[in-house]
Amino acid sequence: MDAKRSGADGGDDPAARGGPLPEFAASWVAWLVLATSVLATGAAMVIRQPLVIGTLGGAVDLLLFAAVMSLSRRHARVRQAAEGMTLQLRLAKEAAEEAAATELGLRKTAQATNVRLRAANEGLTRFASIIAHDLRAPLKRTEAFVQILDEDWGHRLGPEGGDVLGRIRRSNIKMRQMLEALQDYMRSGQSVVDLRRMRLKPIVTAALDAILDDGEDVAIANGVGEELFVVCDPVLVQHVFTNLIGNAVRFRSAATPHIEIGAEPADNGMVRVSVADNGIGIPEDQRERVFEMFIRLHNDEEYDGTGVGLAVCKRVVGDHGGTIRIADSEAGGARVVFTLPRAESEIAACEAA
Repeated sequence: MDAKRSGADGGDDPAARGGPLPEFAASWVAWLVLATSVLATGAAMVIRQPLVIGTLGGAVDLLLFAAVMSLSRRHARVRQAAEGMTLQLRLAKEAAEEAAATELGLRKTAQATNVRLRAANEGLTRFASIIAHDLRAPLKRTEAFVQILDEDWGHRLGPEGGDVLGRIRRSNIKMRQMLEALQDYMRSGQSVVDLRRMRLKPIVTAALDAILDDGEDVAIANGVGEELFVVCDPVLVQHVFTNLIGNAVRFRSAATPHIEIGAEPADNGMVRVSVADNGIGIPEDQRERVFEMFIRLHNDEEYDGTGVGLAVCKRVVGDHGGTIRIADSEAGGARVVFTLPRAESEIAACEAA
């Protein structure tokens, strides 16, 4: 009975028998191990939480410090750039104020200089007019005495005396021409430029009619177009053409004078006009000098003249805002080129084309 009971008790203890654990026991052990692991991990996290938080806080502090330092450096650069721009603006303002003051001073100086020059020119003009007028009286007396001497005593003077009287008479004529030229030059400066919109060709035609005789052997080529308009004083510009055509006829070569007149639109709203001839021409080194008063390249025995015509032309063209120069002519003589303002309608038509 005991043996059976003992055997029966031994059969009831699996561990004693050395067999596997029941299924519920294995599950309980797994859950126990998992809970222990979780508790251990939680305990470790709890233990390490202050260190992690401290590390994260230090990193955040470093990032904030770096951001603050970057913003500080950027602010310093911005402030430095602003200060530089402020300095540049101040310097530019001071330079502009200085330039404005300098310009104002120069303008006042120029105005004062213009006033003095105007007064000097007016005085010189009056003086020249007085001289030209007052010299006419003794010139007339000299001519009268020469005439009396020639009529009453010419037969006693002989050939040599007659030659002297002829020289005196020619000198009087030359003096009269120079006085008239001087007055002409002064009048050209005193005249008020009456600008009008004018067709250029009739002005040229009027100058040709005034300077040339019907029977004079001169070939004229007037190439100025009928449709070309300029802004000018017609009286003064006709005087320019009269002087230039007269020079072309006077300073002729052995061949028959051939004068070619042309005009064409130029840049800057101007018209380029040219008067060319086949005469003796003007040396290149004298082409600026001939525009001065009383400058002549030839004596009276070769060609007569006063040396004032081109000076008058330069003054009139300058009063119109143009320029004048001398070049070589294809025919071998001189070619005078000057500019006049073009009419606005002509400028608009050229731009539209």
